Amino acid sequence: MYNIGTDGGKHMRRRHYLTITFFVVILSATLFSYSLYQNRTKDELLIHDVSRLFPAHVKEIVQGQEEEALIAAVKIARDKDLKISIAGSKHSQGGHAFYKDSVWLDMGTYNKVLELDEDRKTITVQSGTTWKQIQNFINPYGLSIKVMQSSNIFTVGGSLSSNVHGRDPKYGTIIETIDSFRLLTADGHIKKVSRTEN
Repeated sequence: MYNIGTDGGKHMRRRHYLTITFFVVILSATLFSYSLYQNRTKDELLIHDVSRLFPAHVKEIVQGQEEEALIAAVKIARDKDLKISIAGSKHSQGGHAFYKDSVWLDMGTYNKVLELDEDRKTITVQSGTTWKQIQNFINPYGLSIKVMQSSNIFTVGGSLSSNVHGRDPKYGTIIETIDSFRLLTADGHIKKVSRTEN
């Protein structure tokens, strides 16, 4: 029987730890290099989330400046059996927000402030509008936003889709501050969603 002893056991554990560390560093460097390579390509159909770690090649990019373009894109995707990816400020990190060979709806350009009702203290915006845009718009009126994330870089549509909450829990989640919204369904129809409809 061979006895390693205390010093030998420590040496073996250290060697094992160094081996694992080496492989983790190599794997990280490989993933980083691949991501860097993907990010430098000029392929306009290669899209990224804000982390830039999980690029996806899409079939088409539709910028949502006009509602009709979004409706048409959804109908075409349905007819061709294509998946749809959607993003505003692209902060859904982790590679799950974009589908390969999908139709990507870029909501970042669907970002108009449509109406401000000072008396009711409500605002109507398109889903690609960022909280920063709203803050800049309502500030001259002495108004502020009741519920949003602590950062103002996100879009209203993205915040609504994940029902975010703000820093103050007494105001609840964002849905509690929404009177209504319009939803583009998978068949290309728009439905009004409120506490009394749909």
